[in-house]
Amino acid sequence: MKINKKTIELVTQKITGLSKLELFLKKNIQKKFKPKIDEALYRLKKWEPLEYIINSAEFYSLDFFVDKRVLVPRNETEIIVDKILKHISQKLSLTTSKKNIKQNKKIILVDIWTWSWCIPISIIKNISKNNLLKKCYISDISKKALEVLRINIKKHWLNEVIIPLEWNLLDSIIPIFDKNEEFVYITANLPYIKQNDFENMDDSVIWFEPDIALYWWKKTGFELYEKLIRQCVFFKKEKNINTLVLFIEIWFDQYNISKDFLQKNNLKFEYYQDKNWFYRCVKVEI
Repeated sequence: MKINKKTIELVTQKITGLSKLELFLKKNIQKKFKPKIDEALYRLKKWEPLEYIINSAEFYSLDFFVDKRVLVPRNETEIIVDKILKHISQKLSLTTSKKNIKQNKKIILVDIWTWSWCIPISIIKNISKNNLLKKCYISDISKKALEVLRINIKKHWLNEVIIPLEWNLLDSIIPIFDKNEEFVYITANLPYIKQNDFENMDDSVIWFEPDIALYWWKKTGFELYEKLIRQCVFFKKEKNINTLVLFIEIWFDQYNISKDFLQKNNLKFEYYQDKNWFYRCVKVEI
């Protein structure tokens, strides 16, 4: 991996605890930090993601703790946050008076397998000032990933807001969920890459990021989403939910397979493109 000056500065700041200005003003770094800096640069040369080395990743202008237990948050995933915040704003009419906002117009957010939980935390931080969140449930199949979630919950002061659950998809949420809720939003970034589809992936992802967060099925990679969407249909009916909207991230080659599935199940949906013009985010109204 080619290491530039900015990367070296970030690594050095993290290890020494110095700010960018302090680093600029110092003529020499203390010798005790040199072995750690050398080790970090060695790991970078081996293509390990910078975020794992400094245990930090920026997403939606927020800082998240990350390590090898979770995926590194991607900029293209921010589109989910953008679109769901816009939808919430329109649905709950934030432009109306505060009096209307207080009339129990609050959402319940459910997040499935987004690993570092950058999506739900970013949403919560952006709607908390309007007091629009009632509860947030987060479900994951990985114990290790949930350990990182708890670090980020504490980091962002959300202990009283987020309910973490260890289970598969909606299995742990449906039994404890109240009936007759008005607004429920579900976000998911499931493993959607076909097994052994290495030619479309960076080496750093293949070698360092957790397989369980990346690969699931051999045929299309969309099969796990199909299961989740069927669960959502059952979830809405079983709990008599008024409005249930699902936002998911898909792989660059899943536009046709996902569209075919959604049409066959008579669901209303909309696609959104990322900065590279790929259809990356899908809104599904259940």
